[in-house]
Amino acid sequence: MIFKKRSKEEISDNYIYNKPKEDKLILLAGNPNVGKSTVFNALTGLRQHTGNWTGKTVMSAIGTYESKGRKYTIADIPGCYSLKAHSTEERCAADAISFGNSDGVVVICNAFNLERNLNLVLQICEAHKNVAVCINMSDEAEKSGIFVNCKILEESLGIPVRKINARKKKGLENVVSAFNENKNNKPLKVSYSKNIEYAIHMIEKVFKKTFPKSDNRYMALRFLEGDSDTEKKIMSFYESKSDTAEIFSVRKKTLEFLENNGITQSKLRESVAITLDKTAERICKMAVLEKDDKKNRAQTLTDRILTGKISGFLIMILLLGCIFYITLIGANNISDYLAKILFSFEKPLIYTFEFLHFPKMLTDVIVNGGYKVLSWVISVMLPPMAIFFPLFTILEDVGYLPRVAFNLDRAFKKCKSCGKQALTTCMAFGCNAAAVSGARIIDSPRERLIAILTNAFIPCNGRFPALICLISAFLPLGFLSFGASALYLTAFVVFSVLMSLFASWVLSKTLLKGIPSSFALELPSFRKPQIGQIIVRSLLSRTIFVLARAAVVAFPAGIVLWLVVNIKVSGTSLINYMISFLDPLGKLMGMDGTMLASFILGIPANEIVLPIALMIYSSGSVLTSFESSRGILEILSNNGWTVTTAVCVIFFFIMHWPCSTTLMTVKKETDSFLWAFVSFLLPTLFGILFCMALNFVISVF
Repeated sequence: MIFKKRSKEEISDNYIYNKPKEDKLILLAGNPNVGKSTVFNALTGLRQHTGNWTGKTVMSAIGTYESKGRKYTIADIPGCYSLKAHSTEERCAADAISFGNSDGVVVICNAFNLERNLNLVLQICEAHKNVAVCINMSDEAEKSGIFVNCKILEESLGIPVRKINARKKKGLENVVSAFNENKNNKPLKVSYSKNIEYAIHMIEKVFKKTFPKSDNRYMALRFLEGDSDTEKKIMSFYESKSDTAEIFSVRKKTLEFLENNGITQSKLRESVAITLDKTAERICKMAVLEKDDKKNRAQTLTDRILTGKISGFLIMILLLGCIFYITLIGANNISDYLAKILFSFEKPLIYTFEFLHFPKMLTDVIVNGGYKVLSWVISVMLPPMAIFFPLFTILEDVGYLPRVAFNLDRAFKKCKSCGKQALTTCMAFGCNAAAVSGARIIDSPRERLIAILTNAFIPCNGRFPALICLISAFLPLGFLSFGASALYLTAFVVFSVLMSLFASWVLSKTLLKGIPSSFALELPSFRKPQIGQIIVRSLLSRTIFVLARAAVVAFPAGIVLWLVVNIKVSGTSLINYMISFLDPLGKLMGMDGTMLASFILGIPANEIVLPIALMIYSSGSVLTSFESSRGILEILSNNGWTVTTAVCVIFFFIMHWPCSTTLMTVKKETDSFLWAFVSFLLPTLFGILFCMALNFVISVF
């Protein structure tokens, strides 16, 4: 067994549709959360993030696999519940299977949810001539009292059925072997009523020459149902208007025949869906034996508790608080030591530059500007991220985050938004820009726009270090300081989610009115977390990536900041002009012009807002060294900060404009400068008004 990557030159974006004849292309299909991407990673050696909630894979991924001297190309197409496309990922998957140039489709199913998975299998059997099924996690299902009989499944479906365990990398060779053994099999074609079968046959005759590689039966059924995407594809295949007119004329006559027999187009769709469900249920009853098992009952009881209307939210907040508590305890001392180490290089750097006869101004710009801001960002960001991300990923890997999305689904629906926004909310805790891109999983343009515009209310990893520092410095409670800080941070995070919900409600009542849509959210079985992979994945793909992005921004920002602070016009520095202009608004918001200026100068990345403020506060020209929250408390207190100031700044950290990367992502996703500006303006207005109201209330009482 040889694992190999295929170069970008060998594989283009349209490879699934235009692959060379000599290549053997296998599509990996399946519902979300069945382990499809894990199978793909194990077979090809490529590494992509395998999240544990629906809609994680939005684009196709391609790699190669070699076995017994033969090369296969494997394509991981988006996970979907149906080929009747209701979302971007389902449309991508349906097109790849129906119109792609693949040699076969291997459907990955989950032994725990086989009946739901079989619905998709039956649709793919209608859409492709070469289909095989791999049952994932069958060994774990057997421990829970669920036994799958592959022989009965093979006889019922007419295609090869094999067992695998993607996480343990057991039986992965069955993926390709099932594909090779499938040439003489006949995939099951679901039987509908006599009149519907006649209608399908009438359309099939017209499609026979147009779609030789696709199964005409599936195309005919989708065309009869009035699927708009199928209609567009059909029109693109026909060269002349007369051919197009002919096929639509045949459909019109066929639909008239069905209506004369009491079957409207809506009843046709309903009848097809019911038949598919009943067929999947019948096959599953024959092939699956379920025994009452303590483990299975325990998981059901656990799910009831984790997704309860009251218990679900309490446990969610408690777990979030525990994560913050562990992060605060672990990060505090590490930040102290890391800061001392990094700032200890300051004098050696100055001596080196002096030895090399660098101009003093250039030395100050590099050391007191770029290097000090960079050191601050690393020492403050690295420890909490290195602890927070692995803990958050464990919740994802074990299967808890889908339960969080389930709990939040009800709240988003009440705000006239889509439940899928709960998923993008979870993504935003990692990165707002990534969450904006992740909003593609929401099919409705209105609801997708709401998710994008309210995304900045959720604090990303770039804001957490500053929030942790300010909370630790100004809001401790004696010997319970770490526990209290964790509670405060949890409360602020809960507040951010509530404000996101409120902003979604405001938009749905004003600019973006509409009716919320529904979606199917599958709760995967709980899994034992793979600690080693989690640590590596969290450190490399999240911690190091985010830190590198912040470092790239921090160093030049520190240089620019030093210049703004030290360049003077008429004896006054440029930054002082800016601070004087912003100070009246800052005072109304419970802070000052320096902090507002820091937020503005920190638009490239939220990570550098607090370092900028400390640099300005520290003698007005350079950022001095500090010792974690103690050093921050001393610097800020000497510049007039109180607990009220800190609280107002924390709330504005939660509600202010997104970073430049997120704004550019919003522009790309919406293709509109206007909506990018709205995404800037919405949280900013909320933040300004809230801080002004809070400061007024505190000053009165």
